[in-house]
Amino acid sequence: MKICILTTDINYKISGGTIYNAHLYEFLNKYTETKIEIIEEVNTYPFDINCHYILDGIFISENIDLSKLANYSITFLIHLWPSILQSTTEKKQLFEQIEREIGKYFKLLFTGENSKKHLLDTLKIPDTGILIPPGVNWHWKHKNIS
Repeated sequence: MKICILTTDINYKISGGTIYNAHLYEFLNKYTETKIEIIEEVNTYPFDINCHYILDGIFISENIDLSKLANYSITFLIHLWPSILQSTTEKKQLFEQIEREIGKYFKLLFTGENSKKHLLDTLKIPDTGILIPPGVNWHWKHKNIS
């Protein structure tokens, strides 16, 4: 089955998340047909039943249509849960409810321990995700800085 990593145009910016996504793509592409697609809106995206999707967590929003997404093979890639960034209690609770639904019904891939801990401690969802933290190759003594 081919894999498609869906993200936004944020992928054109240099950040830890986009570097992580690029390395994830390179790794997966060694074993199966993989591509990264830049899209604007996940709710109107024409999903293919014959593809597995890795959906960047940046798409988690108030209007995400989880019932539509449940019809496809999807793993959410969580760099940071959006509820953590909310400034009001009302917004935080709204996003936590959306995150609970995602945690219950979708596969999860975490890029950091804090996102996994949020699932367990705040959202009270059993650990069903995979943690793949960023880092350097094991044989490197240090990062080379030019």
